Amino acid sequence: MHNSNFSRSLQSALIVVLMAAIWVLFAPAQFGGGASYVIIAGASMEPTMHQGDLVIVRPASTYEIGEVVTYRHPRVGPVIHRIIDREGPRYTMQGDNNDWIDSYEPVNTEILGKSWLHVPGAAEKLLWLRTPAGLGLLSLSIGIMFLITITKKGERKKGHSKKDADMLSKWLQQTQSLKLGEWVFPLGIVLFASILLGFFAFTRPEFQAIPADIPYSHQGSFSYQAVGSPSVYAQGEVESGQAIFHALVHDLELNFFYEFQTEAPTDLLGTYSVLLRISEQSGWQRTIELQPETYFEGTSFTTSTALDLQQITTIVERVKTRTGLKRQNFNVEIDVPAQIVGTIAGLDFKETFTATLPFQLDEIELYVNRQDPLGENGDPFMPATSAFLPNEQTIPNTLNILGVNLTVSKARQVALIAGGVSLALIALIMTPALAVSLRSESERIKLVHAERLLDVNEIPFDGDLEWIDVASIDDLVKLSESTGGLILHDRDGSRHTYVVKDGDTGYRFTLEDPNGLDAPTDDADPVNPEGGRWEP
Repeated sequence: MHNSNFSRSLQSALIVVLMAAIWVLFAPAQFGGGASYVIIAGASMEPTMHQGDLVIVRPASTYEIGEVVTYRHPRVGPVIHRIIDREGPRYTMQGDNNDWIDSYEPVNTEILGKSWLHVPGAAEKLLWLRTPAGLGLLSLSIGIMFLITITKKGERKKGHSKKDADMLSKWLQQTQSLKLGEWVFPLGIVLFASILLGFFAFTRPEFQAIPADIPYSHQGSFSYQAVGSPSVYAQGEVESGQAIFHALVHDLELNFFYEFQTEAPTDLLGTYSVLLRISEQSGWQRTIELQPETYFEGTSFTTSTALDLQQITTIVERVKTRTGLKRQNFNVEIDVPAQIVGTIAGLDFKETFTATLPFQLDEIELYVNRQDPLGENGDPFMPATSAFLPNEQTIPNTLNILGVNLTVSKARQVALIAGGVSLALIALIMTPALAVSLRSESERIKLVHAERLLDVNEIPFDGDLEWIDVASIDDLVKLSESTGGLILHDRDGSRHTYVVKDGDTGYRFTLEDPNGLDAPTDDADPVNPEGGRWEP
């Protein structure tokens, strides 16, 4: 049955679908595919990967810690390393054989893909094909395959005259045999493509979780003011940023404004306090509570605290007197620790933010220390920090088919509908023919060997041929394949004759089949008494 249009059509459809699947899986990104080919050119990933290995990477919607990915460095180019951490949209990378962490932290859009297929040593072979010797061998192999194909086609045509070819072509156009392959071939392609699409669609989850971290920030703002001598301070007022001469100024009003910023909906509350910390380089320090723990609701609060400068200088002088310290400078810091709890976008949140305004105190003045190494933005009056709240977002999973993104849900629907319709149509086409072929041998022969069968009104050969009767239609098919000729079919009532001509010899198989569709009935047709197919 391997000679039938049906089986060959299915084989052809399978080959087409498999080639399409190979293209989908392995087509390079430069040609619209989803694969990138990376050649290992160093020892940073040993012992996992070695120089000369080939790694095929495919893009993903999200990447997890521990996965080996390739990212595009703005100066170095493609780099293949392992993800060791992630904070917000940026990934922290490191080679398995490196003691250091990559200085560049790529974002999702800079990652070409994660390792999908690792082929040790394959890169050397691919690079060899690019050499003159490799290109020559590849060209020679393609040429030999082409010549073999042409030669086989020529052998199949050998022994047929142009006259015979014209006659057979004319008879072929007049044939009424079943040509199921013309319908089954495209339906078979659709069926196999649906099966392949269904395999990918049903082996992947319909939805996937991707990072959707929520950015937020703590913003603070310090200011102070005091009444001073008009001879030293303009209009007798000390403003933020000015040095405070503690011989002239005794009290300082310290103000602080805090705001929690995020675009996500929040339900927050918290507590804060104001602390004074005096310290010196050897490690001594003393903390004084200026404002006890206070509750607030929402995302912001404002506080104002009085700072007694005489109290600060008295404490410092007492320490110097009792300890014998000869130090001239002391650190004076105003700390505002705030603890925030609640929810952000429905997620539990709890964090502590401490804003610090650093001063330096000497025997004459108290001034702001603008060289605070902890000041992230360089302005001690505007302390701020930003971070991300880990979060995931569930989105539909997608399949990339020849550059077209299709959701898994839609792909499943397409696979089921297309596969079901094509299978139903194939069954609709094949079932009647198969049913008839089961009860009639002549109809079975017509179905199985339709591509080699040619119906004629009479055998167009002279009686001078040497006739040889064969035992089965399969023997005649073998002769037809070896000679390249068609099997001529002549029906006379329920008697079927099948003939293959080879030179001066005619090979014949005769079949008596009363169950054929064209077999005569018991009641003779008065208009067509000899039976057969009646044409009105």
